[in-house]
Amino acid sequence: MGRKYASAVYGLVLVVGCWIVTSLAFAKTPAIPEVIEVTSKLPSADEVIAELWLSHNFDSPDLKRFHPKAKLIEVERQKLRDFIYSEGEFSELGEVPNDRKIIHIVRYRLSDPEIIELLIEAKQRGFGEVIIIGDLNTAMKGKFAPDEKFNSRFSQARFNREPMGKAIRSLKESDYKINRGPYGVYSQPLYNLEHKYILIPPSMHKKSGSSGYRVANLGFCV
Repeated sequence: MGRKYASAVYGLVLVVGCWIVTSLAFAKTPAIPEVIEVTSKLPSADEVIAELWLSHNFDSPDLKRFHPKAKLIEVERQKLRDFIYSEGEFSELGEVPNDRKIIHIVRYRLSDPEIIELLIEAKQRGFGEVIIIGDLNTAMKGKFAPDEKFNSRFSQARFNREPMGKAIRSLKESDYKINRGPYGVYSQPLYNLEHKYILIPPSMHKKSGSSGYRVANLGFCV
């Protein structure tokens, strides 16, 4: 993938939030495959994280790397804007062709209008890849056959009137695809919430226990 800018991506991933807990709950599921362990050559995760913003107060002796009580959406907007326009800490990327630049966002919800505009701008500038991984159950209402629990017929679904629905509609109107392509919004299937036995596996949920802190992952590389 070429040279990577760890300082630009905070170890290739910007994590905003804390106390990340991922939970999975299935009524019936096939056997879980064996775990494949990959041992890192780094002695500690501390070697990977270059900088971390937190929405709540956090007592740390290293305030050059850790930023407590941050306004996370503002941090995300600024880093995304700087990367797209090669400004700020990304100014050295001005000579790098846009088709070598990649943006990945992992988000349960994505509805900020300015971030949506920036993602559209990245596509228009010819970035090599702009991928959003989320859960379109918060943006769309699917069309289901009788007794159908879920499906991936996104082309038959309609957008809701919530901010997330409006945001994804804007991306789709700018030729972002659903579950395909280098400019895509990737999601688990749409679930029929009116089905009496439905249970949506929270595989896309980013939770923080009972603390209520939001978590978002934003990654850049060239």
